[in-house]
Formats: sequence, C-alpha cells, structure tokens
Amino acid sequence: MAFNEQLIFLLQVDAPPRSFHCSHCNACILKRDHHCFFSNSCIGFYNQRFFILYIVYMVWGNIWALYLQITYLSEVYPLDSYFELFSFFPAVTIVQFLLGKLAMLNAILMIHIALCAICLCAALFFLFFETILMFKGMTSYESQRTGPIYDQGILNNIRSVFGPVKTIPLQIICPLFPVDQQNDGCIWENTRIKSH
Repeated sequence: MAFNEQLIFLLQVDAPPRSFHCSHCNACILKRDHHCFFSNSCIGFYNQRFFILYIVYMVWGNIWALYLQITYLSEVYPLDSYFELFSFFPAVTIVQFLLGKLAMLNAILMIHIALCAICLCAALFFLFFETILMFKGMTSYESQRTGPIYDQGILNNIRSVFGPVKTIPLQIICPLFPVDQQNDGCIWENTRIKSH
C-alpha cells in the first residue's frame, strides 16, 4: 500500500462507543468522562472508580482537618460573640496578625480553615455530580450532549464503575483492591430507542 492508502486506512478505524479523543493526553479514552487537571490525566473507564474514591477522601480529609483546627482554635482563641467569627475571614485574619492581635500559627490556621472550607464545598459538589452521573450511567460529556443512552439501572451502573457492589467497602479501605469490572469498556448497550 502506498502511504496515502495507509493513512486513509488508519483514519477509517472506528472508535468504540463512549470513547473520545483527548487533545491533552493525545489519546482515545474509553468511556471518557473528562480531563482532570489535578491528576493531569483523563478520567474514563479504567480510573473512574479511583477518581470517585479520591473525591471521597478529599471530603473526609477536609472534614477531619476542619474539625481538628476548629477544636484547637476554639480552646486557644475562644469565640465569645458572633462578631468574632469575622476573624476567620482571611482578610480580617491578616489584618489582625499585622496589628499584633493574633499569633502567626493561629493566623495560618484561620486561613487554612477558610481554604479547607472552600475545598470541602468543591469536593462535595464534585462528589454529588459524579455520583449522579454514575447512577444514571453517564459521563459528564454525555450529560451535556446525549443524555442517558447507556443507562442499565442504578445497580448495574454502579457495577460498571466499581465492579461487584460487595467489594465497595474494601475498595474504600484499599483502593488498589483488584476488581473485575462488568465489561471491557468497548461494548455498551444503547438503551435509548431511536426514533426515525
């Protein structure tokens, strides 16, 4: 075959359903959900469960950090009135530190509390969004374009991400717990009846 014929042959290869090309990764990703800039990789068929577990760990970690920091600061820096709650805003914290009314460690903790609260809100949003998508059997790309055309029911949709449901507690404790997913990521049953 000539070079042009080889190029045409390569361009005619069909991509599996639900796979999309990522320009950042320069690869075709099975069941591509999105490109995650935090992990610098695409979230798809093989790592969606790890992404959801990562978000769960973010929620737990931020809640634990907030609990520890607020517990410590409430003993060191007791809040006698609602007006003193404003000191937890980073701008007010910095001003109080510069005026000498607040120790450096406490100022850093107060700023870190604000950052943890922001990260917790973002993580809760992403966890809610990804859970809803998983329950509906969709990716974020499909939610914007096509809707739930591969919905197999909530339980089967969870299995397609986490494998057997009974292993989910083990996966939460040990994310590298080996699981067999329901399919290979290339074959998906279209559940939407197409109208002509």
